[in-house]
Amino acid sequence: MGESRIDVETIAAAERVAGIDYDEAERRQMLAGIGGQIARTALRRGYMPDNGFGPAVVFNPRLPGMDIPANDGGVVPSGAAVPTLPDDDDDIAYAPLTHLAG
Repeated sequence: MGESRIDVETIAAAERVAGIDYDEAERRQMLAGIGGQIARTALRRGYMPDNGFGPAVVFNPRLPGMDIPANDGGVVPSGAAVPTLPDDDDDIAYAPLTHLAG
């Protein structure tokens, strides 16, 4: 990608593409930081981690100080009879979980 100059008119043109409207003061405020954003984006695009690199986000739903109780033996089957599999794929897709689990 070649080096191009971003100015207030370029930002105004991008607004039309995105379907948004900024005033002149907002465009000038964006213009002050856009060079740094472009440079950081170029750095990110140049970084290629190997396949063993883990994800950047870890989901942990626990609140600080919250303890999760220990598992006391795992899943216990209900013992209910397993229903027959429906013939129609839609019926399988919308079957209740209690039927699908069997």
